[in-house]
Amino acid sequence: MAGRRYWHAISHDHATGLQVIDYVGIARHNLGSANIAVSVERFDGENWLTVAGPILPGTDEPLIIRFEPAEGVQTRLCLAEGSEPAMTAVVHAGPSLILPPHVQVGYTPINYGRRIDSEEDVSESGNFLGRPVFNETRETIPRLSYIDGDWYRLNMDRFVAAAARRPFFWAWDPLHYPSEVGYCWIRRGAGRRACDSHRPWPHSN
Repeated sequence: MAGRRYWHAISHDHATGLQVIDYVGIARHNLGSANIAVSVERFDGENWLTVAGPILPGTDEPLIIRFEPAEGVQTRLCLAEGSEPAMTAVVHAGPSLILPPHVQVGYTPINYGRRIDSEEDVSESGNFLGRPVFNETRETIPRLSYIDGDWYRLNMDRFVAAAARRPFFWAWDPLHYPSEVGYCWIRRGAGRRACDSHRPWPHSN
């Protein structure tokens, strides 16, 4: 890749009916293995100013870049030159939904919630020969308690309705654990109790 590459998004104020951008999510990429630094820039009318980064991902796992929201300004994702051409299949930009700080003790970050479908191969004498893995996914259940009903109606219900149809990015504590991010979707049947404060339930592969 010769030089820097840019991906543009435009944020608007609420009067236009369009979204204010305060995060960019990236998944299915090679930015870590290709040593490509990522930053977010905004146009102030004269110059492009860096508002987040540069960040050099340590892996090719999903990542979220958060920054202060601003109204009516152009925003772009900047990819520096790396050891290989940049490849990314998923880029999301928009307003993030900040959940109330009531995730129950015992929560498993989605990076560590491995679910492996496999079988054991053993010999006739009982010796272990191997374990073929047919599928490996990651999932978690963030159990939320004491959510205000009015807050849920105003904010959470719209997210649950949208997440029932398309994937989303999930970060349980981006300030302290910025690498524990998932590009997720709700498993089939999990949304039937969407008004229960013990859901939703991100799933990733």
